[in-house]
Amino acid sequence: MSISGKWFVQDGTSGDFHFFHPDSDKRFPPSYEKDRLQIYQVLNRIATGGFGTVSRVLRVFDGKILVWKELNYSRMNKKERRMMITEVNILREVDHAHVVKYYDTIILRDEQKIYIIIEYCSNGDVGAMIDRCKSKKSRMEEAFIWRVLSQILQALQSCHNREEIILHRDLKPANILLDDAYMVKVADFGLAAVVNSDSIASSKVGTPLYMSPEQISGAGYTAKSDIWSLGCIVYEIAALRPPFDAQNQMELAHFIREGKFSRIPDLYSPDLHRVICWMLQQAPKSRPSADELLSY
Repeated sequence: MSISGKWFVQDGTSGDFHFFHPDSDKRFPPSYEKDRLQIYQVLNRIATGGFGTVSRVLRVFDGKILVWKELNYSRMNKKERRMMITEVNILREVDHAHVVKYYDTIILRDEQKIYIIIEYCSNGDVGAMIDRCKSKKSRMEEAFIWRVLSQILQALQSCHNREEIILHRDLKPANILLDDAYMVKVADFGLAAVVNSDSIASSKVGTPLYMSPEQISGAGYTAKSDIWSLGCIVYEIAALRPPFDAQNQMELAHFIREGKFSRIPDLYSPDLHRVICWMLQQAPKSRPSADELLSY
């Protein structure tokens, strides 16, 4: 890979990777960066958070609809800045049909703002789709579930089958976006880590409902933790609830380590349930890789 510079991940490990940092990436003078903002016209705000806003924007010269994250990085602590840097670095590096596409970064240092421009996914995320099914008392078709599974696996295959493996570490329904054709786009790589193929990551990060037994215990983990999280996602798409749920995190950790969950509804095939069970094996070595699942 023709990648230079140092890239730092959540647990303090480092590897060769394309380096981006808002205080060091000085490709363009401030006046030019402000001019580049004029390329985009804000259409509407999608979300607001503690660090800024997410808006749907029009790229004026070709009419393409995109999304920008307008973030005030002066409000971020060291860990939060690192997450932002992580996401930009990975989206710059991973160019895959089922990973949300990165377009541009604009940095206004005098205002301590950064604009990250990415693909717009008009059909929201899988989490919102699950919520709609629950409110309407409907179910998703099995063919759609298999398609979502296959497309997430293709994204993971691209991330995992590298000399420096990218571990997503926070796969969940809300991070699986859907474009206008309902094609999957894996997003939110802020908690991701890059490790060598023979390395094990150890930071305790992610969303508890989708954490593997090794993650929830704070033990070392590999790409197989992403496979566990994917098993939880597919289960939830079918059952409209997570495989493991509890009143508090201690109880949740116990259920995850115990590894017992109900069968998905009978309207879905034994084959789909079998694949979910395969992904939700307690021992990481017993779980399939993305390659094995795509060959299933």
